Amino acid sequence: SVTADVTAGITAKTDVSSTTGTEGGGWFGGGGASSITGIVATNVVQSGATATVTNSDLSTTTSGNVMVDATNTAVIDADAINASRSGGSAIGVTLAFNSIGWAAQNVLFNTIDTIIGNTEIADALGANTGAGATAYLLDTEVNAAGAVSVSATAGAQLTSDAENTSESSASGAFDASGLSFGAVVSQNKVSSKADAYIDFSDTYAGLKQVQAVSGVSVGATDSAVIDASITLVANADAETGDFLGNFGAADANGYAFAVSLNDVRGGATAYIEDATVTSTAGDISVTADETAGITAKTEVSSTTSTEGGGWFGGGGASSITGIAATNVVQSGATATVTNSDLTTTSG
Repeated sequence: SVTADVTAGITAKTDVSSTTGTEGGGWFGGGGASSITGIVATNVVQSGATATVTNSDLSTTTSGNVMVDATNTAVIDADAINASRSGGSAIGVTLAFNSIGWAAQNVLFNTIDTIIGNTEIADALGANTGAGATAYLLDTEVNAAGAVSVSATAGAQLTSDAENTSESSASGAFDASGLSFGAVVSQNKVSSKADAYIDFSDTYAGLKQVQAVSGVSVGATDSAVIDASITLVANADAETGDFLGNFGAADANGYAFAVSLNDVRGGATAYIEDATVTSTAGDISVTADETAGITAKTEVSSTTSTEGGGWFGGGGASSITGIAATNVVQSGATATVTNSDLTTTSG
């Protein structure tokens, strides 16, 4: 047997928090508190498994099998947790970029691709390298007393959780102003594929035959999955004093914006081409199985409130939120037999 088995993975957790506050200070303004936090997290896995036999002659006796098997498993489990809390202005920004089967890019290009909802820059730079498994017999005659199996299995699982919380709670005897701003840019990309085949080239001068007693199987299985979640909260409140606050103003403003791009590309291909395949006591099968999917959840909320404030007007509360989410799945499975002769006698 010829076997390639690769497992590559990243488990990452980034947790950032900041809390600020003030006590005392002027009846008529001055001073203040602010909290600013930021996360930029990039996780990249590039892996592949290849098992091949080329330009060879294989034979087994006493029920021996010929097996060519490639398995590639790639995993990312990433958490980014960002919390900013303040008695004045609270600002939190999270940029999270995770990819399997893609070359690393800089933060600017990743951000632009996420905002436009397309991997335009990454594609132009040829960043889609693919994380996959390949297994094949090429220009190789086989005579097996057992079974012949050529299989490729690729699995890519990306789990991403981005949490961004900005909370402002402002108070003052005369004036109070609370500002909360939160933003999340989340990009998750998976490119995976599985290829398995038996093939003879046009220039091969031999018999181009694969013989087995217990069956011949060629199978490709690919699974490419993203499970992504975003939780974004931006809350602000402002409170003035019981008496002097009636002459001042209470302002509370909350802004929360999330942009996400989840992109899955998968494929499974299995084939027999230009071959004479014979099984005396088993099946001949060519199978391709593809599973590709995205589970995505984005929650954005902002709550603002004021208490106290002017007998003479001024102050107020406002809240603005926005979401732009793009989810794309491109996948396929193909199993073919081309220009070949397949024979089974009891399968």
